[in-house]
Amino acid sequence: MQVFWLSAALYCLQCSKALRIAPLYDDWPLIVGAERCLSGDGVVRGLLNFFESPLFIMWRPLHVMHFALADGESLFWVQLVKLAAILICGLSLVWSARAIGLSRPASYIAGAVLFLHQCQVLGGEPDLMGDVIVTLSAILVVGLVGQYAYGKRPARDYAALTGLLTAFACMGKEAGVMIPVIPLVAWAIRDRRALSARNGHMYAIAVSAAVVAAYLTIRTLVLGLPLSDSGSDWSFHYGGNILYNIALISGALICPVSTIQIFLRNTPLTILAVVCSAVVAGLLIYGVLRLRKDENLKRVMWLVILFVLMQGPALLFEHTNERNFSRSLPLGILACSFAVSAIWKRSRAGVKLMLVSLLGVWIVLSQAATYDKIDAIMRMHARGTDFLDQVQHLMPTPPDRPILFACESAPQGYSEYDQPFWVFMPGTSDLGLQHRYHAPGFRSDFVVVDSLAASPDADFWVSKDGKVARSR
Repeated sequence: MQVFWLSAALYCLQCSKALRIAPLYDDWPLIVGAERCLSGDGVVRGLLNFFESPLFIMWRPLHVMHFALADGESLFWVQLVKLAAILICGLSLVWSARAIGLSRPASYIAGAVLFLHQCQVLGGEPDLMGDVIVTLSAILVVGLVGQYAYGKRPARDYAALTGLLTAFACMGKEAGVMIPVIPLVAWAIRDRRALSARNGHMYAIAVSAAVVAAYLTIRTLVLGLPLSDSGSDWSFHYGGNILYNIALISGALICPVSTIQIFLRNTPLTILAVVCSAVVAGLLIYGVLRLRKDENLKRVMWLVILFVLMQGPALLFEHTNERNFSRSLPLGILACSFAVSAIWKRSRAGVKLMLVSLLGVWIVLSQAATYDKIDAIMRMHARGTDFLDQVQHLMPTPPDRPILFACESAPQGYSEYDQPFWVFMPGTSDLGLQHRYHAPGFRSDFVVVDSLAASPDADFWVSKDGKVARSR
């Protein structure tokens, strides 16, 4: 328990730097959209507006509701809500681990690993509440399955709570449609031959599937939203990309080296990642072999299948990044915990010392990766603030006409991956400058060119590193 709370405190300390980051470009549509939703008559009407006015192209009302807490200068309260939600995920993981049969020490260590894992970083661009909501729902349903299987919860309560958590997850993000597979796989892998357990699983599957059907009906028929945005990065593909994504998320689970540095092809760290992953994978395979005559093997199989399936629609994308992976992370940790527990129970003192040493090395490397990622997030958001500062310094008062920015050609995208600076996503920079100038009517546009000479009519020239200069 002490290890768990120390890990939670360390996580809060690390992420405290990211609490006060200023809004970045695609934060502004969320802030403005949330403010518009709450501008209705009364609090209740304002909250209902989130369900009637989808932001962007997806219906995720709970995904963005907390952005109503943004003050326009920082995301402190927005980030604080996310931090609290992730802490609740850690506590829920300990409860679920106990519910499915892990020992008390192993359960607390599993919760601690969730906080110490290098993929569990607060403050990155995509980590809105949707993934956290789906993650929390999945953790809690796993615990409900365990309670029902051990006779600690009646079938009616199990089915009703599973349905409610399915609705909660779907309102957060589309991956919530995968919640019904948790009791489905539990029945197929663990309890198919146990007639006493079958009815509860069937009820839970039926109720949660009905919730998903209602969600998809509202989304596609009433709101007219697509299930897949064909032709974009979010379109579905069936083929080798699925196996590739499974390999990516499996590597991210066991590798303590920064996935960002591997993406950037940092050769020494990539070699270290391969070595670490091979050692951990070998250890886990050995642990599973020790379980081959144990009832816990079915639990591991169940968790491994869920680990993959909880990626949801993202498993069909061309590639899955670590932000999508966060909702599978706790299930992978639970599966690993069973494997390591099997080794621990049947090993001598020397082997146990080796396990503790390996865990220590893993934690040190993972914390170094976490520090690197949070530092990169701070740089990324500082770039956005610096851009707005430069524009406001060069143009203290906004003109009564649209402004044109000429931007040096660079790969699209800005992130903690340290790609060349990209000033705009269509329309989003306007919102930040509107807030700076207190001018809702301010408008700007941009053009990507190789040099300023290619766009002589531009008002400002923005270089690849984000420096802004007047064009005339």
